[in-house]
Amino acid sequence: MFPPSKKPSKATKRRHAWEVACNGNPRNRRDILIGLGGLYGATTSLTSNNTGSAFGAPLSPPDPTNCVQPDPENDPFCPPPPFKVKDYELPKHHDKTLPLRIRPAAHLVTADYIAKYEEAVRRMKALPPDDPLSFMQQANVHHAYCDGRG
Repeated sequence: MFPPSKKPSKATKRRHAWEVACNGNPRNRRDILIGLGGLYGATTSLTSNNTGSAFGAPLSPPDPTNCVQPDPENDPFCPPPPFKVKDYELPKHHDKTLPLRIRPAAHLVTADYIAKYEEAVRRMKALPPDDPLSFMQQANVHHAYCDGRG
């Protein structure tokens, strides 16, 4: 049907069976690992006085109420002195006469909202570049925090 040079080639999957290079017992890897784990566990638990050679002296945690100034040379684990943490409070609405504005989800905005947004961006771009409310300053803040180069 096909000329000899035009026959489609048969791509065969090569199956490679991993073989152990030595002629040892065909043990399961899991059995060997369990055996080694038991061997190491037995050698560490059967040392003199049953104290174990792999254990060090206990290290007591620092007393955070007794620390004053951290001294890395003498007491590297001493944290700074404790201080009273202020509980977070939600920001207060500054002007009670204005309604509290909540930004809607982008897929739920109306055409009127999009028009107001585009006008706000246009006004931001019209401000001088050194104005903190300008589009350029907002872009600089975004660049500093998102790109990490400032």
